[in-house]
Amino acid sequence: MLLTPILWKLEPILHMELAGHSGPSDWVFYVVWAVAIPALFLLFRFTVLRKRKEPK
Repeated sequence: MLLTPILWKLEPILHMELAGHSGPSDWVFYVVWAVAIPALFLLFRFTVLRKRKEPK
């Protein structure tokens, strides 16, 4: 839902429907998850490793 305004602005530029009446296309969900999951993993990994390396 948060990406819908951005998708609507990209539609005329890319000449394809990104967010229709039933929501974003399936490939948009796949791209978002393909970016979000590794980013969250790396963020979590670095925060946990940073806390482990700090002296107590």
